[in-house]
Amino acid sequence: MNICGEAGGQRGDAGYCPYRNEPDKKVAQIAGLVSKHRANVLLLQEVCGGAPGSHLELMKAALGPGWSFARAQGARPGGRVDCRGSLSGDLGLGIAVKAQITDTTVTQTLPSDPTGQSKQTLPTLCVRTDTWAGTRICTTHVLADPADPRRAQHVKNIKTGTSRRFTWCDADQSLMDRTENEPDSGPPNGYSDHAPLIGYLPGA
Repeated sequence: MNICGEAGGQRGDAGYCPYRNEPDKKVAQIAGLVSKHRANVLLLQEVCGGAPGSHLELMKAALGPGWSFARAQGARPGGRVDCRGSLSGDLGLGIAVKAQITDTTVTQTLPSDPTGQSKQTLPTLCVRTDTWAGTRICTTHVLADPADPRRAQHVKNIKTGTSRRFTWCDADQSLMDRTENEPDSGPPNGYSDHAPLIGYLPGA
């Protein structure tokens, strides 16, 4: 679930993101989705974590006991990892599991920039739990620019990890901002420019 939790910009800017400076509103909607779909795993991208008031810290309080969390930093092209403006924490990935996480691995899957200009990192974050024997739970963020020559290798690197077929999956578009991104568009009608993907595994 890409919550565009750190993207900035005003209406009409390419980097505009609904409710960017109100992490509590984003977290409330995510918690609502967890309840609606009876989810026991959350895979989050473009999320702030590691500090009081960050998305992941607010999520811990919203989901309550029984959940455990892991996170991994992802650097922007300039190399910075801190969440900007009034947001707290560092930018990256997050996993929340309704179980006890026993092992966490972070793998840098984005190939280095051959020109040496970009310092961006897009890791793959994986965890194992005490109750899901033999199952590795992973999240990542694919390089967005299809014209970037590293993108094809990035996707290949991700595919080499552990995979498991879903019995059902779909995009829940009810919380996605569908308004036009123009300076005079008015308030958004959703909480991210992405729709959360909901998946069920065999036996779930």
